[in-house]
Amino acid sequence: MRHALSQGNYGRFFKLYQAAPNMGASLIDVFIDKIRVMSLRNLAVGFVATGLNMHHIANTHAFKSHEECEKFLKELGCQVNTITCADGVQKKLDCRASIIPLRKAPLKVRRVVK
Repeated sequence: MRHALSQGNYGRFFKLYQAAPNMGASLIDVFIDKIRVMSLRNLAVGFVATGLNMHHIANTHAFKSHEECEKFLKELGCQVNTITCADGVQKKLDCRASIIPLRKAPLKVRRVVK
């Protein structure tokens, strides 16, 4: 797992998180938000022109639901736009408006409650 993060391979990290045996996912839960923010910072810079589909973010960043993903992003101050297209209604992360809130987002870990 550490090797995936040292290379900047966030996709591999999130796959490992979803497939972690026994209580491995519970241990990773402590710092998963920090890794999500770090990954989203990089993605926002790369997708400034087009934005990112919320469905894609929720799936690749190991969120349990799309609503949880949207709530997480809005708590950070990111802007989510609803777009009507030929496929129906889609939600996209406005990367241009979200770069600054993502840079200012605290890289904190969750406290473990006994």
